[in-house]
Order: sequence, then C-alpha cells, then structure tokens
Amino acid sequence: MGMEVVAIFVCLVQCLFGQRLDEYNVDSNAISVSGLSAGGAMAQQMHVAFSSSIMGMASFAGIPYFCAEGQITNALTLCMSTPEDIVVADLVSETNRAEGAGQINPVSNMRNDRVFLFHGSQDGTVDPAASTKSQEYYTNYGATILTEFTLSAGHGMPTADYGVPCGDSGDPYINNCDYEGAGVAFQHIYGNLNPKGSGASGTFQEFDQGEFVNSVGESFAERGFMYVPSSCASKLTPCRLHFAFHGCLQSRSDVQDRYARNAGYNEWAETNNIIVVYPQAQPNMLVGNPNGCWDWWGYDDPSAFDPPVYHLTSGPQMVAVKAMIDRIVSGSSGLTTLPGQTPPPTQPPTGDSKRCTCTFQMEPRTNSSDSLEHLYTFPDILYNNTVGGCDQCTEVLRECPHDCLSNAREFWGTEGLRRVIVIDGNRRVALGQVMCQSLFRLIGPPGRTIGVHFNPNECGRLTPVTVFGDQKLCCDLLSDPIIGEIAVWNPDCSNETK
Repeated sequence: MGMEVVAIFVCLVQCLFGQRLDEYNVDSNAISVSGLSAGGAMAQQMHVAFSSSIMGMASFAGIPYFCAEGQITNALTLCMSTPEDIVVADLVSETNRAEGAGQINPVSNMRNDRVFLFHGSQDGTVDPAASTKSQEYYTNYGATILTEFTLSAGHGMPTADYGVPCGDSGDPYINNCDYEGAGVAFQHIYGNLNPKGSGASGTFQEFDQGEFVNSVGESFAERGFMYVPSSCASKLTPCRLHFAFHGCLQSRSDVQDRYARNAGYNEWAETNNIIVVYPQAQPNMLVGNPNGCWDWWGYDDPSAFDPPVYHLTSGPQMVAVKAMIDRIVSGSSGLTTLPGQTPPPTQPPTGDSKRCTCTFQMEPRTNSSDSLEHLYTFPDILYNNTVGGCDQCTEVLRECPHDCLSNAREFWGTEGLRRVIVIDGNRRVALGQVMCQSLFRLIGPPGRTIGVHFNPNECGRLTPVTVFGDQKLCCDLLSDPIIGEIAVWNPDCSNETK
C-alpha cells in the first residue's frame, strides 16, 4: 500500500511539474537545431555559439545571427522590415570578435556544417530578405547550405497537411503547404533518411525546465516538451538529437502543445531515431517579452548598460538550453543548484513587527481627476517590537514619513531615473525602464512628475510625502504583431526613443 501511495505521489509531481529530463544514448556528432521566426534566430545563435557540439541548423523565416545588436528598435525595423539593409560584414565582425574573446566556439567548426534556410515568399511579418542575409552570413563560414525561398507561404512552419492555408500568417503559425518542412530539414542535416512514419508511436512527454533556469527573468516556462522515438526509449540504440525552437506566440502559453505535436518533426523522428526536444519560452512583460519569443535582441541580458551577451555561450537562455543538451547526452552532474544560481531569499521576520512601505508614484496632472499610479516599491522599513492595531498606527509608525523620505533620497541619489537596479535576481536595468514597464502606457513629453509616498500597512493609507521634481518620466510604446507591445523608457523625453 505504501508503494502505491509513493507511485501516485510521483505521478502527481510529474503531471504538475513535468518529469526530470533524462539522459539518453545519443550520438554526440548528430546534434542539430531548428526554429521558426524568433526560434529560427535562436537556432542560429545556438549553432554559431556552440558549433563544437551542433553540426546542423535549419531556420524557417528566421533572423541572421546578431542582427538586432542588442536593440529592440533594430529587431523591429532592420531585422524584420528592412533586412535588405543588414550589413553582413558587421555580423561577421562581431562573430569573429566573439571567437577571439573565447565567447563562442571556434568558427572553423561551421565549415561544411549542414544549414537549411526556408522563407515563404508571401511572408509579410519577417521580410524574406532576412534569410538571404543568413545565407550570405553562413556562406562566409563555408557551410553547406540548402535554401527554399520560392514557396508561396506566409509566416509559419510549412507542413504537408496541417495548419492554416499556406499563404496565411496566423495562429498557430503552422501552414498547410503540402511541403515537408521538417522532413527537408532533417534530410539535409542528416543525409539519406527513412521515409516518415504514418504516425508518431513513440513517447510524447513533458519535462521540468526549472532546474536549468537561473532566474524567472529568462522567460522560460516551467515545462518543455519532447518526443522520444520507440527505438530510443530503451537507450540501447544510439540516437540523434534535435532541438526545435517555437516562434513568438507559439509557446505552450499560446498554442499549448500544438506546435510540438504538429510541426511535422515527430513522424520523421520516429523512423529515423531522432529525439526531438521542444524547449518552451513564455511571455514575460517585466523583461519586455509579451509574446513569449526567444531572446534574439537582448531582453534577458543581465544588464542593459553592458555589451550584449544573449548571442554568446554565456547568454542566459543559451546556457539553459546547452545544459539541457548536456543532460541528454552526458547525464546529470547531480547539482541541485546551477552554478551562479541565487538561493531563495530569506523570509522577513514575523511576529509583532510592523512595516512601512515606501513607493514612488506618478503624480496626477494638475487639475486632473487622475489617481496616483504605482511606479516602484523600494525596500520596506521594518519596525520591530512595536504595538499593533490601527488605533495606535500613528504612534507605532510615527517615524514612517521621515524614514521613507530619507530612504527615498538615498535611493534616488544623483542618478534618479538613470539609477541601475537589479530585478529577477541578476538583471540590471535603469529605474526609469522599470517604471515604464510597470505603467505600460504612453507618457509623452514633457513627462510626468514622480512623488514619494508612504503606506503604514496597518491603516491601509497612501500618504504623499514630497515630490521629486528634478526628473520627469516619459515612456514610449513600441508595437509589433509578432514580438508584441513593449514599454520603453524615453530618458530625455524627446520625440524619438533613443
């Protein structure tokens, strides 16, 4: 009876959190990646950065390596709308610089690697010229390239018999084109293959991604998907390994498992001993990723003030995915906390302690009925050994206004909105950007004034203390149908976002 209870408990844990990602018998010389749109950009990043481990790559409507150069404005304009203006020599220069600095694997590994590039001629989301630039980039490194740029497909993963009409661009971004996109990719990467099966009779399962993620800021879902062919489950047969990255608006948050089940990979994988892993990103408004895209412009970088790392072996998402690859190929290291992972914060003291919560709020406009709008809460002031009760609130927290103002002045310092703060455990951003992300709406020039307020928690009041008038807050909204709407701080309150 006890064993039955344990078995039920284990089953419940796996259902809720996904089972531990297992190791398999994998040929380490047969690891490849692919992706659609943002996933295509991620696949190119993984291939370039980890070319010692990854021997083939397929990009469907993707973006060239380092095209955005760490700037969302480049991502929305140059990379997606006007890619004909991309200077490939600049991308090659950054690649060679990163190699010289030891930040990516040697570029010589890409020579003769198998690269497949697909872009539908009717794609109005990412201009097809983006993939011709990827072709130019990979030609520079001597890759063996196959392209398909003539199919009248919209923005989506081309399949033989599933999805929206071929020329459309819409949910779930899988297109019925009578074309085996995944199959063509696999055949180019791995050579002659067996025909695909009539079904995927292997194991489609979920796995826990949490152990590979350094912080929630990395926009990873708790669980990923994977398909294990029947012949690979016993771990007796050497198998190939492929990672397939979904596009924006295609994570489990938007389409559940439809991409992982219907993008066309699994039927080919079953008859050719290819384990397919579908890692899952998720929307994260705080870091400017509302549509669950993979990071190809730097939203997950630790600092907005340092050179970008999202495209390097040290990029947060790159590290996590490579750890998944290493687990499957080589097994677990047995670590319960990843290197550099921050342990959970200690809980504040409990008992008869009282808090004074201090916040920055956006002040209402003059003669306006606007209410205060929360911008940022800095650390609570904790008063120990006090007497509780709202009747005694003023006495208990009599120092709250003075202390709150003092803390605010110290926090504001000389930098004000330009002060760099840490969010999500390790990500460094400007205070102004955090405030704009909190508001998530347009605040145009000349900007709005910021006030400091205190709130004794027993009384539930929000009381103004003073106004910080030396800097005004301006926020812009950038919008794209795929990446989504992103709030961006305008530090100079100019008519153009820098």
